[in-house]
Amino acid sequence: VDAWEGRAYDFALRSLARRGVPTQGLEIDKDLVIRGLIIDKRHGNIVKTDRFGFVKRAMHGTARMTAAEVRMRYGRELVNLKDERWVFLNTFFSVSEAVLYAQLVDRLDSGAIERTVCPQSYEGLYVLVKEAVFDAHVEGTLKKEIMANPSRFVRPDPELPQTLIDQRQAGKTLMLITNSDFGYTETVMTCALGDRWKEFFDIVIVNARKPDFWCSDAQLYEIVSNDGLMRPVQKLTRQASEASEGKVFSGGSAKQVQAALGVDGSSILYVGDHIYTDAALAKLQFSWRTCLILRELEAEVEALASGRAHRRYLKSLLDKKERVGFCLNQIRLERQRILARPDGELTEADSDRVENFNRVLAELLAVMSKLDDQIGPGIERDGRDFNHLWGHLLRAGVNDRSMLLKQIEKYADVYTSKVSNLGLYSPYMYWRSPPVSMGHDRPKKDDTVLRKKDVMG
Repeated sequence: VDAWEGRAYDFALRSLARRGVPTQGLEIDKDLVIRGLIIDKRHGNIVKTDRFGFVKRAMHGTARMTAAEVRMRYGRELVNLKDERWVFLNTFFSVSEAVLYAQLVDRLDSGAIERTVCPQSYEGLYVLVKEAVFDAHVEGTLKKEIMANPSRFVRPDPELPQTLIDQRQAGKTLMLITNSDFGYTETVMTCALGDRWKEFFDIVIVNARKPDFWCSDAQLYEIVSNDGLMRPVQKLTRQASEASEGKVFSGGSAKQVQAALGVDGSSILYVGDHIYTDAALAKLQFSWRTCLILRELEAEVEALASGRAHRRYLKSLLDKKERVGFCLNQIRLERQRILARPDGELTEADSDRVENFNRVLAELLAVMSKLDDQIGPGIERDGRDFNHLWGHLLRAGVNDRSMLLKQIEKYADVYTSKVSNLGLYSPYMYWRSPPVSMGHDRPKKDDTVLRKKDVMG
C-alpha cells in the first residue's frame, strides 16, 4: 500500500507541475493523513469527526489546529457527508490525494500558486488536485509500473491459499470480482497466488465496472485466450460456473451472479475494501452479507494494546472529574434552594451554610481546573501510537466512535484486516453479533435496575 500510494502521489505531482503548480520540494508524508478523515473544501481543512459529525480534531493545510481554533471554526456544526462541501477519505487511494491537497493549501495561502494556474479558493484547489490524481490513473503509467514489477507492490499472504482451499472444500462457491482488466488481474493475482491462481475460484469476473455492476445488467463475456479475446455469454448459470473452473469472464452484473448461484443475498458473503462501492451497494442493492477489509486494523489493535495503561490513567481522571462535578452540582443546587426562598430572608444558619457552600465550591472548582490541565494533554496523547496527529483510526475522543467506524458498522457485517483471517476459524463458522450495551443497561452497584423512586427520590 505504501509503495502504491507513494507512486500515485509522484505521478499526480508530475501532472500538477505540467499545469504550472509549484511543486518543488514536496514529498509524500504518510503520517499527515489517515483513512476516515474528511476534507472541508470550503476552508481548506482536513477534519476528524465522531460518529455524529462533530469535529474533534482539524488541520488547516499541514498545520494542526488548536482546540480553541476548532471550536471557533466549527463549534457545534455537524459534518454532513451528503453535502458536496465534504470529501470523505474512505479508501487508501484517497490518502495521497489528501496529502497533496493539504500541502498545496499551504502554498495557496502563501500566494505561491498563480491565479492563472488555479482559482484562488480552496474548492478550486481541490478540483485541480482531483484532476491531477485522476490523470495519474487514466494515463496508465502507474498500472504499467505495477505490471512491470508486481512484487514491489503486491505482498503475498502465505496463509491465503489454504484459507481459500478450506472454503471451497467446505462446499462454498468462491468468486473474484474486480474492476481491473484481464492483463492487470493476471499479473497481480499470479504474484499473489501463483500461476494457477484461477483454480482457487469458481467464477472470476474482470472489468466489473463497480459501482455500475450493482445496478446495471451489462453484457457478460467469457475470456477465451491469454491475450484477452472474448466471446459473449448469453446467460451465466450455476451449471456453467461449476463446469468452468479456471475460466475468466468480463462485465456482467451482480444480478447475473446471484442468478447463477441460485441463492438469496443472505447466503452470499461479499468481501471488499471499499465501504461504498463494495460493502454498501452489495448490502443495499442485494442484501448480501458483507465483510470489509481494513488493512490498518492490525496497527490499530497494537496501538490500543500499547496505550492501555495510558487509557486507564485517563479514565481514572475522567471518573474523578465526574465525581467532583456531581458533588459541585449538588452543592450549587442546595445553595440555589436556600437563596431562592420566597421570603427572601436568610437566617444566620442559612448565611453560614451559603458561606460554607461558597468555600467548598471554590475548592471544587480549583480541583476541576487541575483535572482539566491533566485531562487535556491526556486526550491529545491518546492514540498517538497509531498516529501522532489524529489518534486512533476508529475512535474519536476518549469514548466515542469515529465517523469511519460508524460507516463500517452501517454497511459491513464483519470487518477484518485481511482475507486469510477467516482461516483462523472453521469455514462452517456462523458469525453472530456481539451484545450491544445501551445507556439504560447500566446497573446500579447492587446490580438492580434503576427504579422510579431512585430517580424521583
